[in-house]
Amino acid sequence: MHIALKTEFSFKKCYMPMSRIHEKSVCGIVGIADLNNTYGHIPLMKEAEKHGFKPIFGVRLHVLPNQSQQRVCNTSWIFIAKNNEGLKELYKLVEKAYDNFYYVPKLMYTDVAKISSNVIMIAPCITSCKHDFIAIGQGYENKYVGPKSIAIDNNFFPHSGDRDVYELLAGARKQGSGYSYNFEDCTYDQHILSEEDWLVQYKDEVAIQNAYLVANTCSASIPKSDMVKWSGSHDIMAKCMLGMGKVKDWDDKYQERLNYEIKLIKDKDYVDYFLIVADLINHAKKNMLVGPSRGSSAGSLVCYLLGITEVDPVKHNLIFERFIDVNRFDLPDIDIDFPDKKRDAVVKYLKHKYGKDKVMCLANINRLKAKSAIGEFAKALGVPTYETTAVKDAIIERSSGDARAAMCIADTFNSTDAGKAFIINHPKMALVEHIENHASHAGKHAAGIIVSTLPLCTYGALNNRDDIVMMDKKDAEYIGLLKIDCLGLRTLSILESVAEQLGKPYNFFYKLPLDDANTYKLFNDQRLSGVFQFEGMALQTIVKQMGVNDFNDVSAITALARPGALNSGGTARYIKYSTGVEEPSYYSDAHMDITGDTFGIVVYQEQVMNIAREIGGLSWSDTSTLRRAMSKSMGDEFFGKYKDKFVNGALEKGYKEADAIQLWTDISASGSWSFNKAHAVSYGLVSYWTAWCKANHPMEFAVASLNNASDPGNAVKLLRDLVKNESMKYVPVDADLSEIEWSHKNGILIGGL
Repeated sequence: MHIALKTEFSFKKCYMPMSRIHEKSVCGIVGIADLNNTYGHIPLMKEAEKHGFKPIFGVRLHVLPNQSQQRVCNTSWIFIAKNNEGLKELYKLVEKAYDNFYYVPKLMYTDVAKISSNVIMIAPCITSCKHDFIAIGQGYENKYVGPKSIAIDNNFFPHSGDRDVYELLAGARKQGSGYSYNFEDCTYDQHILSEEDWLVQYKDEVAIQNAYLVANTCSASIPKSDMVKWSGSHDIMAKCMLGMGKVKDWDDKYQERLNYEIKLIKDKDYVDYFLIVADLINHAKKNMLVGPSRGSSAGSLVCYLLGITEVDPVKHNLIFERFIDVNRFDLPDIDIDFPDKKRDAVVKYLKHKYGKDKVMCLANINRLKAKSAIGEFAKALGVPTYETTAVKDAIIERSSGDARAAMCIADTFNSTDAGKAFIINHPKMALVEHIENHASHAGKHAAGIIVSTLPLCTYGALNNRDDIVMMDKKDAEYIGLLKIDCLGLRTLSILESVAEQLGKPYNFFYKLPLDDANTYKLFNDQRLSGVFQFEGMALQTIVKQMGVNDFNDVSAITALARPGALNSGGTARYIKYSTGVEEPSYYSDAHMDITGDTFGIVVYQEQVMNIAREIGGLSWSDTSTLRRAMSKSMGDEFFGKYKDKFVNGALEKGYKEADAIQLWTDISASGSWSFNKAHAVSYGLVSYWTAWCKANHPMEFAVASLNNASDPGNAVKLLRDLVKNESMKYVPVDADLSEIEWSHKNGILIGGL
């Protein structure tokens, strides 16, 4: 009975993919106990629900004498939750260990002495402290048998044949200019033992019986979360009506859209979510420039009226169904951009509003993708980096929806010339295919903030040193925790600085007219250094070929530079049509209604949804599935499952078979790798604002950009462009005129002290 296996979440110290954990269930039970973290708990629960076994939740932590300053800890205690109270206590233990962090997380004997009977402790042959069991576990060198010994696997890989994979995964460690190979190389078996293996090696039936006893005693489960409740008025219609002044020409079209959205929001029980996010953003807008929108939330009139976004979806012809539809049962994502220097203030407000113990940043589990996995193994085997270049360039890349998404390395080695040659020269590198997508390490999510109704230690362990809860985005969504994506955007800090120099409030950008001639001249003159999104070659090439005449072009170009439109030929056709070289053609009036503003080209995800629904006759359920596939870039293979349905639906509506197939090609090639229009419009606004600042207030924009450069190298690059292409003059420092940072005086840029 395996009650405390180590998994891939004992980062770089164990090779054990969580997807294989069900193979080790005995009598329908399996437990895990990773070193210093509980990242594997929710993935274990997912696997348990998928394969029908009972999960046991544990953790391995170092325990030392009080006030110990010991840097290296070679042994760890195992703590297993008996029940849900024990699970919370276990999570608090991990939190305490990180509070005691000194080189590694650790507990003191005094911490262990306070543990209740809801937690089972398994100590590595220590008798001087209160305990429930003493381990004679596999891998513990001292085989002292205490009053209650227990069979515990100290596993480093699943099967004996996996040793080579483990040694390469765990072995390579940077040491000066070279590498040392510090994997566990002990005499005992390091794979997961069967009961027969255990009896042969340790000859202790009592230890095995105690493992069964512990397994049958445990009943802990991670609860699903309730939605966070808004504490004020729930009259969302009244709150929307307060924002009607933002719409100059309110008419029946707006009212019908508002009624429709609010009905769906209420039916889905999302009212609290919208009011919580609206409160956060409206509070932030009093102190900073909040981005106009990000992602599909710009398609919501309710979001616009509540102040969550600054994009009128009716004016820009954005659809609500890309954001919420009748078949969506998970909370919609409202992603928000804040100035990068003020993001922490937003998190502090949430902690103040909902409680420090209920608000925490998400973690991010980094996995070994194909190229990084090859790099890891090459280091461990001493293969020179230059010899991996060709095979890395030849890697077969697949989207997440592909059935062979985690088999890119194996297919590269088997089917490409570079891969075959590489394996001939370095045959042991063939082992690398086993660790593709294996967990590598954990970090802090760039944006995700969790807000909970109950203390977060109910659902996972906390690491207060890094301000993270030990779960990733998918885990948090799985148990129903409210996730708010608060992103730090440096461009907003630049725009704030421009507003301050001009003596204007931050929100004046929201009211900026979108017909400024100087701004479009700047685009067409190719003076795009510092213009948000437009510093890359792909967008600049499209601007050069088609020009920018209005805001529609700004938002379209950001989408035309995506892989879908580029690879399908849509971008090239769009340029020909927009410049009058060729005339666009349409398959029907419905096709013209959907793609008329993009010359018949499928540019946006919303167009994919409308074509699938109105031309292909797909159900809302199927259309919603395609929406999720597009948002996760799941690729052509996933889309292909719906081809026959679409073509047959189009035939029933009177389309020719050739036209139906071509329409499918358009939406599958472009749609699965494209922007949604709501995001293109939202970020197009930020691009327009930066271009407006550069065109109309060049000195202020230059100062703001220099003071908010990501690093000194970029600052020098920007300064060179300002001098060479914008004909600006500067002095590095002036004893009389220099301020703390860059400033401008009499038309000259002055370096800061």
